[in-house]
Amino acid sequence: MSKAELTEDNYIPVDEDKLKDDKKAELEKATDDYKKACLKSFSSTRGGEVVKKFNFPTLQIFTEV
Repeated sequence: MSKAELTEDNYIPVDEDKLKDDKKAELEKATDDYKKACLKSFSSTRGGEVVKKFNFPTLQIFTEV
């Protein structure tokens, strides 16, 4: 028997409130890391205007652990 492929159509989302503390911390770290990576897409001009210079990094949505 082969493993079913994981897609957006065949998973049940988990409410963040149901996560244990260690998994909440892991999620928060991953979210903060992604936000920092996204902020690198912006730059400031000499006049102080913030402009977006690059696309946000691509997320790898599903991975097995």
